[in-house]
Amino acid sequence: MKEYIYANQQLINSLLAQLDGGITSSIRNESASGEQDTQTKSDGIELTAGVRALINVSVKDDGKDVISNQLSKSQSELVDTVLDDFSIDLLLEKMADQISSDVLATKEGDFISSTSDFKILNFKHLSNVVNPETIEKFLDSSSQERRELKRLEALPKSTRNRPQIKARIQELKETEKESDDSTLETMSSIHHFSNFVDKIFPDSILIKTTKAISIVPRSELRINDSELSLLTLSNRKIRVFGLVTSIQNEIHPNGDFDEMQPENIDVIQPMLIDVLLSSFNILESKDRFIRPIAIFFE
Repeated sequence: MKEYIYANQQLINSLLAQLDGGITSSIRNESASGEQDTQTKSDGIELTAGVRALINVSVKDDGKDVISNQLSKSQSELVDTVLDDFSIDLLLEKMADQISSDVLATKEGDFISSTSDFKILNFKHLSNVVNPETIEKFLDSSSQERRELKRLEALPKSTRNRPQIKARIQELKETEKESDDSTLETMSSIHHFSNFVDKIFPDSILIKTTKAISIVPRSELRINDSELSLLTLSNRKIRVFGLVTSIQNEIHPNGDFDEMQPENIDVIQPMLIDVLLSSFNILESKDRFIRPIAIFFE
């Protein structure tokens, strides 16, 4: 069984429409009464019995069997999902001889389907999580040293002025400041970096696989931010089926580019992507940027 986390159904349908055999489409019309009439058209696709059972609902009318195409909202959504997932398998089957599994053997415009380890880079979510204001509030009550300091500072003045206790309070204050400054500086850097990368890849997450980076639109994701975060702990391998849009032949983590000419203003964003991602070892030389069609676990 496949566990899909992303599918670009519009692109899948477009590719299927260009292949012989056609596509499966679901057309719904809603009446004034709110009842939903669903017709499913299948061109060149043999549906399973389970799918047919969902689409065609048999009812009795005067002792005769008739077929009703009226589906509830939940049934319609289920049918759509079944047909969407089936269309991915169909596309993989029809394009088998056009798809490469060797990432480094691909060129721009090639289709690729590779399975590998992965990293999920959800910069918008990361930026929110490491917001310095939120971290500072968390630090105010998180450490054992800070709790000890609050306890000592709550003592009567005469007790606080004892040399041993006074020295301990001063020591804790210095340790606290050094620790907080270091933590906040680190978190602030990550926050600004994540926020900036999110502006370069708006409404998207990145999935880093072996020699490839997939730019994944959020709108077609099937899981939420929390579930994405937990996937970073997974030891499974992920399969990415997509289209190679460009190849990063060289990287420049230090920003050592040739002098840019005014007419080359269009390369500013790719240069920023290069510097930002390669400086964090996310982008490597010869990496492929992928427009994903489907991403899933098997």
